[in-house]
Amino acid sequence: MCRNPIELLAVATVCIPVLLAAEEPPTVAGPFASPLSLVEGIYPAVSSEVGGAPDWDHVRAHFDPAAVIALRATREETRLFDVDGFIGDFVAFYDRIGPEQGFVERVVSSRVLEYGNVAHCDVVYEAAVVGSGRPPQRGLDSWHLVRRDGRWWVVSVVNEVESVAGPIPEAAFSP
Repeated sequence: MCRNPIELLAVATVCIPVLLAAEEPPTVAGPFASPLSLVEGIYPAVSSEVGGAPDWDHVRAHFDPAAVIALRATREETRLFDVDGFIGDFVAFYDRIGPEQGFVERVVSSRVLEYGNVAHCDVVYEAAVVGSGRPPQRGLDSWHLVRRDGRWWVVSVVNEVESVAGPIPEAAFSP
C-alpha cells in the first residue's frame, strides 16, 4: 500500500496509462475506419455497370443489423426499411430498369460532424440510370453512425430528393 504522495504519484503514473490503453478498441483500416469513408463508400457500392449487379453483402457490411433507412419512394411517400428491406428495394429497382441499363450514384458534396463515438454525415448526391437519357436526380441523405468494435456502422439514414422538396439548400454544399 502507498503511504506517501510520491509513491501514489509513481503508481498512478505507471498504472493509469496502462489502464487507459487497455480500454482503446482495436481499429479497422479501410472503408469502415472513418465516418466519411464509410458513407462515401456506399454510393459506388450500390451502383452497377450495365448488365451488372452490386455486391449486396458488401453493402450490408456498412450497416448495423438494426439500422433504419427512410427513403423517398414517391412524391407523396417516404418508406421505412431495415437493411434487408433497403437491399430488397434496390434489387427490385434493378429488376425494373433491366440488365440493359446500369445505375450510378455519386457524391457531390459531404460534411461530417464527429463527436466521440457518434457521427452525422450529410451527403448531396446525384443518381442516374445509365442509358436512360434522363438527367441525374439530386438528393440529400442524412446519415447517423456509431463507432463500435473499432469501426464505424450506419445506424440510420434519411433521404429526400430535390424534385420533391425543391432546391437543395446551399448550406448542404459547404463543409
